[in-house]
Amino acid sequence: MREKYINTYNIIYGVFIIISAVIHLITLITDYNYNQYNNES
Repeated sequence: MREKYINTYNIIYGVFIIISAVIHLITLITDYNYNQYNNES
């Protein structure tokens, strides 16, 4: 029972890290595109 609980916790933690990484990437990309757009004007 305890092993199953640890596995579930690891999966949730892993998903949380992946989501955080994706959000960080999207932020970086949008910032870059926004800056490029501003420089062209």
